[in-house]
Amino acid sequence: MKSPQNYARLSMDLPDGISNTLLLTEKYAQCSNRNYPTGGTLWAYFNTLPGNQAFHPGISVSWNDYSIGPSSKFQVQPAPFDGNCDPTLAASQHAGGIQVAMADGSVRFLSSGITNFTWWYLCTPAGGEVIPADAF
Repeated sequence: MKSPQNYARLSMDLPDGISNTLLLTEKYAQCSNRNYPTGGTLWAYFNTLPGNQAFHPGISVSWNDYSIGPSSKFQVQPAPFDGNCDPTLAASQHAGGIQVAMADGSVRFLSSGITNFTWWYLCTPAGGEVIPADAF
């Protein structure tokens, strides 16, 4: 068993700052498209049977070439029941953006108009990027 001592500490191991690092956001539990016909997160499945692609609720995970990096920006009001939703990306039901929880404990609303790069800067805890003032 590993000891939890000396592992990640919010104030010290997030050099970009706890107010500039995104920890949690919204993501649809049921979400699918042509590439991921049985997609969604574990919340959508009571049992992960072989063949089901139940993705855990994480974001910015390298599921594919675009689910990490600036191309991983969240989806706004995707249509999961029409097969127009990507389970590898965060997804919001809000028309204007997405709710996020920052490492400092604050909850903020990110506009759907933020750039892909600003989204990725907020997802990286040690990238050294400068977050634009109009990000929130």
